[in-house]
Formats: sequence, structure tokens, C-alpha cells
Amino acid sequence: MLPDNESRGIPVTAVQLAATLLGFAGTALVIVQAAVWVKQSHASVAALALTACTPLIAALVFAAVPSRTPESGSVRHYSPRAFMLWITLSLPVALTALALVLIGISGSFADYFGLALLVAVNAGRNLRDWLHALWLDKPGHSG
Repeated sequence: MLPDNESRGIPVTAVQLAATLLGFAGTALVIVQAAVWVKQSHASVAALALTACTPLIAALVFAAVPSRTPESGSVRHYSPRAFMLWITLSLPVALTALALVLIGISGSFADYFGLALLVAVNAGRNLRDWLHALWLDKPGHSG
């Protein structure tokens, strides 16, 4: 007898938590690199502060803006081979690596500020998705 879907795969909450933590770590790495490695004239304190605040702002915006398609709680587990699992976990890593390399090579945070914000916004979206998955897993939630 095959196990039911609830017992197979990786829970969505675990995947979203991992993606959120990867995004926060990436945002922190980009900020630390800009604060330590880059000349102060190429990395303003205001830009670094905005980058640090962006994940929370993005999570609030993504939570407030209605989705174009209704969200359902039908996907509660990912197969270890699921494409969305690998995209969700690799996007924060790839964006962080790209930002770190480009900022490190150029020596300017200002030139790649948009990419740093993209790393932070992705962390905020993952935070919102993790909180949403936690809400759907709450006992008594009808979906």
C-alpha cells in the first residue's frame, strides 16, 4: 500500500523557510560586502539601510496586493525532484552569488543597487510565502 501524499515529499513550509533564510543570508552578505569591501563613496548608508529594510517591506506589499489567481492549499509537499523546489531554493543563491560577484568586481554598490534590492525583494516574497504556508497548515484552517 502506497503512503498518502501527506507523508511523502518535503513540506512546503520547510521549503519556504529554507528559501527565506537563504534570502535573508544573501541580503546580509550583500550588505556586509558593500559595507566592508566597497569604498564608502560607492555605497551610501541610506542605500544599505533601504536594502536591509526591503525584505520586510516586500513581504508586506506581497501580502497586501491580491493575487491574480486564487491561492489554494492543494500543494502541501514537494517531491525532491520537483522543478519548483529547485527554483525556489536556487534563486536566492543564484541572485546572491551574482550580486556578490558583480559588486566585488566593480567595487561599486551603487552600480548594482537594483540587483541588491532584487535579492532583498526575493527574500521578502519568500517570507510572505512561508507565512502563508504556515497559515494554511494551521489546525482548523479549511484552506
